[in-house]
Amino acid sequence: MIRLYYSNRLENLIAPLANAVAAHQRCEPPLEPVSIVVPNRIVEQFVRYRLAESIGVAANLNFPFLRTYLAKLLQSTDARLKILDADELQLILFECLRSSSHRDDSNLTPARDYIQAGSKTDADVELRTILLAAQLARLFREYSISRRRMIEKWRAARRSDVDAMSETERWQRHLWQSVFDSHGRVREQWLLKPETQLMMLPDAFEAGDSHHLKSALPATLHVFGSSYAGNAYAEIFARLGALADIRIYALNPCREFWDDVDSSRRGALTAWAHRQDKVGEKLADSEDPFALNESSDPPALRLWGRPGREYVRLLNELSQCDFAPLFSDPVSREPPTLLQALQQNILDREPQPPDVEDGDGKPFEARIRFLATPGIRREAEIVANEIWSIVRDNEKLAASRGAERIRFHEIAVLIPDPAVDDYMAHIESVFRKQHRIPIDLVGRSIAGASRVAEAVELLLNLPRGRFSRAEMIRLLTHPALNSESETRIDAGLWPRWSEALGIFFGADDDDLKDTYIPRGLYHWDQAIKRLALGAMMTGQRSGIPAFFETGATAPGYLPFEVAQDQLETAAQFMRGARSLIADALSMRNARLTPRGWSRMLIEFLNAYLRPASALDERVQGQFPRGDRVHRRLGTEDWSDVVRIGARDDRNANHRSRIASRTIFGARCCGWIAFLAAVDPIQSHLCAGAERSCLS
Repeated sequence: MIRLYYSNRLENLIAPLANAVAAHQRCEPPLEPVSIVVPNRIVEQFVRYRLAESIGVAANLNFPFLRTYLAKLLQSTDARLKILDADELQLILFECLRSSSHRDDSNLTPARDYIQAGSKTDADVELRTILLAAQLARLFREYSISRRRMIEKWRAARRSDVDAMSETERWQRHLWQSVFDSHGRVREQWLLKPETQLMMLPDAFEAGDSHHLKSALPATLHVFGSSYAGNAYAEIFARLGALADIRIYALNPCREFWDDVDSSRRGALTAWAHRQDKVGEKLADSEDPFALNESSDPPALRLWGRPGREYVRLLNELSQCDFAPLFSDPVSREPPTLLQALQQNILDREPQPPDVEDGDGKPFEARIRFLATPGIRREAEIVANEIWSIVRDNEKLAASRGAERIRFHEIAVLIPDPAVDDYMAHIESVFRKQHRIPIDLVGRSIAGASRVAEAVELLLNLPRGRFSRAEMIRLLTHPALNSESETRIDAGLWPRWSEALGIFFGADDDDLKDTYIPRGLYHWDQAIKRLALGAMMTGQRSGIPAFFETGATAPGYLPFEVAQDQLETAAQFMRGARSLIADALSMRNARLTPRGWSRMLIEFLNAYLRPASALDERVQGQFPRGDRVHRRLGTEDWSDVVRIGARDDRNANHRSRIASRTIFGARCCGWIAFLAAVDPIQSHLCAGAERSCLS
């Protein structure tokens, strides 16, 4: 069954969750974990702290993300099933768009015209194709979650229905059907392993077996803190609710029932109507199925409320409007502030007054402001100055006992999840340089302790990663690796260069040999070669581009010309990328003893980390020295598992920063060996895992 809890404040939802967790801990086996699905790590940290306050201990709790949890749940029921992610779908769409069977397909003419319109060379065609595939992958994934009715119409459409569609919808439908069959499975021609079933998450749930799903589900699943999810998730919740106890703790800004307008507004706050008609069938039939544009609701609710309104309505249908309201009034004083008044109007669905005041002559209200900025760095500067002004003004009020003192940790800067990496490089730099404002990035697992700790996590994940542009730029510009004392280095150019150089993922051609991507494109090796050539040869910047040919069968490279005053920045970029890739490749295929792994990983980390504070130095000081590693892991050689591979030509392209060691050929879990070296307690917990990885 499904149980709903609504509130306009996140903290109000903690009490029922704490009661459920406490009851689980009393009645279930002590080692049985509680699964609490959260939208992000910030909510996870909030829930952990509040549960610890409420029940004393917040232990044995799992905090997965919704899509990840559901994908793992499905994949545990069928070994052949794999849920398609955006990166995999991008490569499939890329190959479909450039394949010979679809290259002359008249149904894809608009897509082909877009690709050819901005392309002068074959490399430009490939680049625009993969960029278009990336956009379409994100769009198709969103269609699968929020536009299920449209996909069903695509599958059942007749010729007359297709003719009535717009040109854009026709070619997108054709491309969708070229990739997916009528059951939502990726067609066999795009699979490397024909026995694999690649599917979007909603389609996989439709095809999943209920008996297997029930056996994989916990007795109770908690979904906490979400304010919106696509309508496909509501359908998934409905199916899971028939198999287990699903408790949804949702944010809802409006305690009035969104489908009925009560003229008294505050007269019957608990009397929500039970409507029999289902809105799920209507979502795709109209651009405004709730008549939001015609209602008298507050403008904020009308303009930005559609996603939340649809989600709440779908949840109400699942539970037959049986929910627990946990709302609280935001107004705490008279007269209320502008922010409190806005929140109260939304909460009670106060109608928009016929005459809207323009605000002239009213005192300045600093609590709500909208500012337009030319770029992210300027935005960070404005925010830093505003925070400094708030703290300084508050110091004066607090000195006269006119207000409580505001601390830096009580001020939050919210960043959209997809833009965290773009913003953080600027925020860290600006906040430190302008006013030395301390920051704590709470949205990541270990960043709250130290930037060195975050850098350690990024470095250890690199050998297992894909050398994507995002992960490499995050490392190259990370404060714990990139010293800002080098004033002539402008690290802000590196993200723009990497995009202009066409980097997507991969160290070199060998990393992409099992894909459909031609040689000499999209990886780091070609980008570094083009940048190096640009230091000596003219390129597009001078208006006389010419390819540098390296041989009859080898790909040519177009020099990427940079200005003379940027040469040192380019050199630092190339050195950093080359050394990171070289060391990561060295570890990727190595087999070492636990002692050897620990020594190698410690050398790897110490070669790059540049602590910037006393806290960072203390964190780095926890790394064991060589003699401590020797004592903790013993003197055994484990020679039967040691294998140092021969140097291959691939690694000749990359230069390692670990001068004393060049190891090639990682099947063993280096992270486990490193943990065992750092903490002797963990060595006992990891011993079995070490031997299984090394065997």
